[in-house]
Amino acid sequence: MPSREVSTYEIVLHAIDNGKIVFVPYIHQNRTDTSHKPISMMDMLALHSKEDLESLKPDAWGIPTLDESSVASRENALSGHGIDNVVTGVNRAPATSHGLGLDMMLVPGVAFDMENRRLGHGKGFYDRYLQRYKDTVASRSEARMPRLGKNWVCFPRDDFANAVPVVGLALKEQMLPKGTAVPAGRDDWVMDQVITGARD
Repeated sequence: MPSREVSTYEIVLHAIDNGKIVFVPYIHQNRTDTSHKPISMMDMLALHSKEDLESLKPDAWGIPTLDESSVASRENALSGHGIDNVVTGVNRAPATSHGLGLDMMLVPGVAFDMENRRLGHGKGFYDRYLQRYKDTVASRSEARMPRLGKNWVCFPRDDFANAVPVVGLALKEQMLPKGTAVPAGRDDWVMDQVITGARD
């Protein structure tokens, strides 16, 4: 388990055991940046089974990650299979049987405050992914609108009823005391809720 974040292993295992489709983050180098410099981005790709979960190897951050050779065959939470190689815009592969229909997004962090603001590792992977997810869902009338932390007010009220909650996961030690705020900019997403757990 990475020492800086809550382990989601048991949550993922429980979801798989209950027939849920679980998407996990996959960080990759995008090769279509207009500056011709590789840029790191995150996609959410499906796990195939409990054995698939157990086969994940730690990345440079110590977070279990997918093997690169399996990426092309995995369902992407945005649509299609494999990774999105477009820096701006969305994955334009054909929609799958599940399409955009996430029930919940769990987001780790380094620290959270009482207003559900999140401090990550400073790379912006989750903030950029949440924006891409929002933009993709907004372009498809059949998909569920993400609530995306208190930003739901810019959507029609009917969309809020079917919104996807974005939940931060934190150890109790990662919660800032009342009156202390996480520094946040306009591109930082606020969580709908933060769930805390104790360190084992």
